[in-house]
Amino acid sequence: MPKIPAAGTDSDTSQSIQHGKVNITANDAGNRTSPSYVAFTETKRSIGDATQNQAAMNPQNTKHLIDRKSDDPAVQANMKHRPLDVLDVKSKPEIEESCRDQKKTFLSNTNATTEIDLDKSAINDVVTDSPRQAIKNGGTIAGLKFNLIVAVSKNLGIGLKGGLPWKLKSELKYFSQTTRRVLDSTKRNVVIMGRKTYFGIPLSNRPLRDRLNIVLSTTLTKHDLSDEVLLQPNLERAMKFLENDNELKSSIETIWIIGGAGVFRDAMASDRCHRLYITQIQSSFECDVFLPAIPDNFQEVKTDPEIPQGIQVENGISFVYKVLEKR
Repeated sequence: MPKIPAAGTDSDTSQSIQHGKVNITANDAGNRTSPSYVAFTETKRSIGDATQNQAAMNPQNTKHLIDRKSDDPAVQANMKHRPLDVLDVKSKPEIEESCRDQKKTFLSNTNATTEIDLDKSAINDVVTDSPRQAIKNGGTIAGLKFNLIVAVSKNLGIGLKGGLPWKLKSELKYFSQTTRRVLDSTKRNVVIMGRKTYFGIPLSNRPLRDRLNIVLSTTLTKHDLSDEVLLQPNLERAMKFLENDNELKSSIETIWIIGGAGVFRDAMASDRCHRLYITQIQSSFECDVFLPAIPDNFQEVKTDPEIPQGIQVENGISFVYKVLEKR
C-alpha cells in the first residue's frame, strides 16, 4: 500500500505523520505552536508569532478570539478593554472592524510549514472540528466563490451547433460526478449556465439532476424554464441572489459555472473565481464556440486526489484532466 504524506491541523498547531509517528511541526519562528493572532494594515496582514509580538504596540489591529465562545470568561474580560466591536452571534464572538472605510464582521501557513518538515507535499490535511467550523464561517462571511468546469479541444473549441463536437462518455461521467459531489449529504451544488448551454442539454437530462440549475439570460422569462430552474440576468446578480437568501445559501456546498463562452469569460475575470477544472482534449475539432483565453494568474494544482491522473483515451481521443487555481 503506497504511503501518502498527511498533515493534521488543530486550532494552533500542525502535525505531520511520518515513520509511524506524529510530529508537531515547528513553524518559521521555531515554535511548535502558532498563536491564533491576525493583524492587518492598509496593504498587508501578518499571522501567528509576528502578530503576537506586536500586540502590545498595536492592540487595535490584533485579534485572538477564534475557537472561543462569547460567554468564555476570558472573552468577557477582554471585551471590557478591547478597542474593537465584539458581537455575540449564536454564542460565537465575532469582530466588527473598519478597514479602508468599510466595516466587516469576521472570524479569525500551517500546511506549508508541514510540507517543509516532510520535504514533500502533504496531500491529506485533516482539520479538527472547531477550526474547521471557523474556517467555514470565515468563507461564508467573505462571500461566495465558484469553480468553472469545461472540456476544451486543442484549438480551444468547446461547442458545435449547440452541442459537443466529441463523444466521450467517461468525460460526461466525470462532469456529472464532479458537479454533484458534496461532502455534506444535506447540501447540494449549484450549476450556473447561459441560455444556449441550458438548451444544448438533451431534454431528457435537463434540468441537471441533483443540482440547483440557474440560467443566465435577459431574453427568457420564467415561463420558458422548468419550475425548479432559477433565472437571473447575469452572473453577478445570480451570486448576489444566492448570497442574500440565507436559507438557500446554507443549503449550498459548491457553485459550478458550466458555460457558455461569455459566461466563462465573465467568470474567469471575477474575484469570486476559485478554480478551473479543465478537460484538455489533445486533438482539434470543428467548433463554432471557443473558450476565451485563460488569464495568466491561473496556475495548475498538481495534487488533487479527486481528479483522474494521466492521459485518458476513449474512441481514439486522448485527453487529460487538470485543475487550475486563481492566484
